[in-house]
Parts: sequence; structure tokens; C-alpha cells
Amino acid sequence: MEISRTATDSFALQELEDDLCKITGFHSASLQPNSGAAGEYAGLCVIRAYHETRGEGHRDICLIPLSAHGTNPAVSGLTSCVEHLLTALLSRQLWLA
Repeated sequence: MEISRTATDSFALQELEDDLCKITGFHSASLQPNSGAAGEYAGLCVIRAYHETRGEGHRDICLIPLSAHGTNPAVSGLTSCVEHLLTALLSRQLWLA
């Protein structure tokens, strides 16, 4: 019986996810591209979950430079983070905007 390429690919990806979990000790792994708004969202969700597992769920501030792409503040809002836009002055002081 011939195994379809889709089934073979799916098996290989699942095996890779399982191996990554074993290596990192994480409960699960994601193979989605970690870029753009989806990547930012996935990253902030992982960071938030990490803080919650350590009993630090109150850590909900996301520092975003004013030069950041427009999706950064939007994504932080989706993850219930409080965003603070930062402006760096020539004197190297940081001011919360």
C-alpha cells in the first residue's frame, strides 16, 4: 500500500515537534513561521505563559520602541499586555511615551 506524501510529511512534522519537546522540555512545540504579526503573537503568548508558570502572571508590560512596526502594539494588546512605547534620546535616556 502506498503512503501518501501528505501523510508522510505530517508524520515527519509531528516527529520533529515531539523531538523538540523532548530536547527543550516544553509541553508542546509550534513549527509555524515565527515572523510577522502571527510570529509576534506566538512569541508573546509563550512569554506570558512562561511568566504565569513561575507565578509571575502580573508581569504584563511590553516595551516597544517607537520605531517598531505597527503590528507590535496591536499584538501586545491581543495578549493583554500593557504596551509602553519608548523613545530613546541622544542622551541615551529612555522615556515612556
